[in-house]
Amino acid sequence: MVVKGPFELVCQMAEIFEIKRRVLFAVPGPANGIWVTAAEDQVLRKLDWFRRGGSSPDRQWRDVVGILRIHRESMDLDYLRSSALEVGLGDALDVALQQSSAGE
Repeated sequence: MVVKGPFELVCQMAEIFEIKRRVLFAVPGPANGIWVTAAEDQVLRKLDWFRRGGSSPDRQWRDVVGILRIHRESMDLDYLRSSALEVGLGDALDVALQQSSAGE
């Protein structure tokens, strides 16, 4: 029997929400389109990768700020903020939101 800790359960819940919130984009060809993760969930995933460090945390941060800059007007910021707080990413999200709106 494998016992899962709180982190694994949070990750599983995040993946379930990502699947539920995915967006279908039409593409030319025989396929009906491709499913992509909603921008809010991309931001949350990249903030988590940034927090963990790894091989390219600077890239993750630039991606987060870029996604916010491009998609902010169409994003569900309430969902994004509440989800970020729930998984301990609220402070990082606040900084990213400030950086994404700098210069507007």
